[in-house]
Amino acid sequence: MIEITEYAPCAVEVKVKGPIGADDLKRLEDVLDPYQPDEGSVSAVIDVSEAAPEVASDLGHSATHLERLMSQFDKFARIAVVTPGRARVGVLRAVGALLPSGALQRFEPAALSQARAFAAHVSRPNVSAAE
Repeated sequence: MIEITEYAPCAVEVKVKGPIGADDLKRLEDVLDPYQPDEGSVSAVIDVSEAAPEVASDLGHSATHLERLMSQFDKFARIAVVTPGRARVGVLRAVGALLPSGALQRFEPAALSQARAFAAHVSRPNVSAAE
């Protein structure tokens, strides 16, 4: 189960609260579809601080879910992952390898506002400085 919020121009927050189903992925795709691939036109905060550890590993075992998520990655300029301690380090390393250097950072749950700022404050060709 996920909650999706657009909290700034070209920035979304995805809060993972439980197992991710096909309906969750459809809602995420609906939010991300307007953004152009290969442009880094959107950034995200992915908060997994309330999700059970097996949620991330379950996602990796579902080829369909994983393929659908991976097809969205080229739209991201930055991703801030909110997770306690060193949880999910393996998943973060794998995702980080798919993004430009510095585009992925991990934040503690207490630093959620810094995670949002990291994701939202990035130069994009289609976002004016006034936004």
